[in-house]
Amino acid sequence: MSDYSYRMTDIVTYDDESAYAIEFEQHENVELPLFKGTIYINTVDYGILNAEFEINPKMISKMKDSFISTSTHGFDTWPVSVKYSVSYRKMNNRYFLNHVRAILYSLQTRRKTLPYTV
Repeated sequence: MSDYSYRMTDIVTYDDESAYAIEFEQHENVELPLFKGTIYINTVDYGILNAEFEINPKMISKMKDSFISTSTHGFDTWPVSVKYSVSYRKMNNRYFLNHVRAILYSLQTRRKTLPYTV
């Protein structure tokens, strides 16, 4: 059984190539934080042209320790969103990794401290 559901949403032009836009998202019953996003696949040779995906926003709270090792003193920090983009370029009828990008969005709040009294 697959952990994801897939849906072809469109046929688009990507780098002068016709591509299927396929959305994917983890099934509701999967407890591990997985990805959701869109993958673009060439309609002629089925090569992957691009993938844009993120950690499932509903599950990001389970991944705090994977992205934030320590917070700044006096602050709490947690990830809000982790997004990725991976693109491939076709050269001589073969696909090669072209570009990878990862962006971590986080929030920081000041910890409340109680006044010190003796």
